[in-house]
Amino acid sequence: MLLPSTLRNLDFRTIDMLVNKNADFREFIDTINGDIQTNDKRRIALQYYDRVLDDESLDRYLSEKGLRG
Repeated sequence: MLLPSTLRNLDFRTIDMLVNKNADFREFIDTINGDIQTNDKRRIALQYYDRVLDDESLDRYLSEKGLRG
């Protein structure tokens, strides 16, 4: 983990506004909802999400970007 995470509630008013104003965001939210509602892991649209790096790949990425502490 690069930065400590914090738990925050979603601002649904802002999400609704973005869904109505931005077709790309609407498609992203629709994809997330579809992935949440299915139990078939093969159905999840992985092309819409960032890939998860293994430890070695994460170390290499951090070094390449100069993000080592």
